[in-house]
Amino acid sequence: AIGCGSMSTSCPLQKVTIGSGMVHMVTHVDVPMHSSTSAIGCGSMSTSCPLQKVTIGSGMVHMVTHVDVPMHSSTSLPVSALKAPSHGETVVVSSSSGDYVLGNGRLTAIIGDNGMLRSLVSRSGHIYLSETQNPSRQPMRLEAYLDYGNIYRYGYEMDGCGFVKEPIVSRATPIINIVESGPLRAVIEVNLKIQLANRALNYTLTYTLAYGSDKVEISLTGTAPTYITLMVAYSFPDSKEITHFTHGTPMSSIVKTTRPYGYANDFSGLMEPVHDFVVPMQQPLASLNPVFYPKHSPSWAVTTDSVYGVLLRNTPGGGCAGFGADGSDRETHKVEWAVGVSVNEGHVGAGNSDALTLGRLALESQRYNREIFATLVNDCPGCGHQQPCSVGLVTDISPPSVIVTAMKMGTFNNNTLFVRLANYAAFESGVEVVVTFSNLGGLCNRLTVPFASALEDRLQISPASVSRTSGGGCTISFVPKMAINTLMLPLTTVSSSEPLFSCGW
Repeated sequence: AIGCGSMSTSCPLQKVTIGSGMVHMVTHVDVPMHSSTSAIGCGSMSTSCPLQKVTIGSGMVHMVTHVDVPMHSSTSLPVSALKAPSHGETVVVSSSSGDYVLGNGRLTAIIGDNGMLRSLVSRSGHIYLSETQNPSRQPMRLEAYLDYGNIYRYGYEMDGCGFVKEPIVSRATPIINIVESGPLRAVIEVNLKIQLANRALNYTLTYTLAYGSDKVEISLTGTAPTYITLMVAYSFPDSKEITHFTHGTPMSSIVKTTRPYGYANDFSGLMEPVHDFVVPMQQPLASLNPVFYPKHSPSWAVTTDSVYGVLLRNTPGGGCAGFGADGSDRETHKVEWAVGVSVNEGHVGAGNSDALTLGRLALESQRYNREIFATLVNDCPGCGHQQPCSVGLVTDISPPSVIVTAMKMGTFNNNTLFVRLANYAAFESGVEVVVTFSNLGGLCNRLTVPFASALEDRLQISPASVSRTSGGGCTISFVPKMAINTLMLPLTTVSSSEPLFSCGW
């Protein structure tokens, strides 16, 4: 992505880490004693600069840049092709009267003086979270429960076991700092101290908003005391009842009805093993509903008025039912999740459907949960350092609820390309799936008769139809039998002189 290799002796930049569409780099600077040197060439608050300074230490400057990489592709991006943030979508962070405001042209989020997310409003003006519209319920809160369940079930799921909400005796005034600011990304850090009846909880919360993002990324770092289950809860600005919710499964999605569950008085939400996303629905899925993206926590529950996510849990003894963990977990953990505006923002009235919404949810959760991979490469002779070069095997998929989850050449059938597809709208049975491939590596020229099979029923293999596109690529069509399907593309043997790909170099 950068245009010069991490081992190159002629490259001033070195890649450090990558995440959420951002590439972190480091460069060395020499600054004479008792002097000031302009080392980067553009300020951290400059809207015309593709680089943003993050931290400085030990003679190193850490920077971040935003990259756009097409799905299912690889992109080589010379340094000269790095793009500055678009006007009107740069990240802005400010503080006023104890509140901290994050904005990027797509959404505006307010972190209150209590350290919690107080408001979330989209650029269309749609209010997703608001303390002022529903003062009786905080939009975001942390709740601790004394949990005598075991490693298999929460205490409230078993008759006679305890699951009691621990009252908060006092809260120290949170220490809130802006630890990173600039046009590409802003980070706010909150140090919390919460006093329960018999113990104190100390946590660090971080809120991150990046350029081009439709979500606020949140992390909590700390420990879970013995027999404590710590949850984050969200409530919404109006009085509409949450009747249904949709969440991702390992390779698809499912719709559930909210209903009370369990034996406790303090909590009655049915915990679900969720993947990728959770959408509480106060209106149809294709409308504007908030989205929650769990990265580390798989247990989420939706009640008629709130959404709960389990962040930390420590039940060492197994409580009243045995089957506990062997010893107490005293380690410090970091748990990450995100809160976003609807994936249909900007698309309302454009023929939205549940399948289209699920496709957007699947892709957005992939971007958050399965971050891009990148590496530094040496300069390419004759490339000119003018334009990024992108090559990809899959150029389009219809319907948009279908995504590629894996692609590899066969181990035993080493002339067969296997493409794994997941349909997040698998409930729409009988819908034809069309996958468009480029002619990368002469794939379409070498293709013989493709087959499709369902992962759960691999012996029932059916032929798929093939047609050529005007650009030299090809489309393969089939009707999936299950949520997870595999395309098998037998290829003729390639000659050693035929290039695997070409990028105009």
